Amino acid sequence: MSLNPQQITSLNNAIINYNYQPIYSFGNGMGPVNAGNIRNLEIIIDNLLRSNNVIDVQNGLASIVYWGNNTAGYVNYRTNTFNHNITQQHIQQFMALLVGPNMPTLEDILNIGMPTFSRISFISKILAFLDPDNHAVLDLRISTALHDVDGRGLNGIKYKTAIRVTAHNSARYYAWIQECVDISTTYFGGRYRAVDVERGFFNLISIDLILAKNIYRDA
Repeated sequence: MSLNPQQITSLNNAIINYNYQPIYSFGNGMGPVNAGNIRNLEIIIDNLLRSNNVIDVQNGLASIVYWGNNTAGYVNYRTNTFNHNITQQHIQQFMALLVGPNMPTLEDILNIGMPTFSRISFISKILAFLDPDNHAVLDLRISTALHDVDGRGLNGIKYKTAIRVTAHNSARYYAWIQECVDISTTYFGGRYRAVDVERGFFNLISIDLILAKNIYRDA
C-alpha cells in the first residue's frame, strides 16, 4: 500500500510540530540548559561526543542521559548516577569507536559496558545524535505502539520494561531506521532525515495512536 495525501499531511505535521524539550545538563550540580531547539541540541551533543577531550565526551553522554529522562522526576539522579559510574576506560573505548569512517553499531556500544547505555532505547539515542541522517531512536513508546504492525520492520520486536540488544532486536532496529529513510525519500523527497521521521512517529503516537499505526502500515 501507499500513503494517501491526508496521511502524508498528518505525518508531515507531526514531524514539523515535534516539540520534545531540547534541554540538557552535564549533571553534578549543573542546572538544566535549554538549547533553544532540537537542531541546536544536536550540534551541541554531537560536538561533545566527537571531541578529543575525555571530559567533553563524558558531558556529551551525560547530556543524552539527561535529555532522555528530562520529563521524569528522577532525571538528576539518573544523570548523577551515570557520572558516578562511568570510567575513563569506558570513555576512551567509546572514543575509539568514532575513529574512522564507520558508525559504531548497537553491539559495539553495548560491549563497552557503559552505565545507562545497555539497552536499545539509550544506545540508539547516541547513534541518532551522531548520525541523524541515517539513524533514529527506538524507544519503548515507539516499540509498544508499532510492534504489531504486520509486514513492517518493528513487527515482532521483543521487549518488556526495556528493549534488550539481541540479534533479533538489532535486526528490527536497523529495519526501522531504513524505513524512516525510505519514508522520507518516497513521500517527502528526502528532505527529512531518519531521525526527523522517527520523531514524527513519536509525536503522532501521542496524538492519535491508530493513525500512527495506519501510516506506519501503509507507508
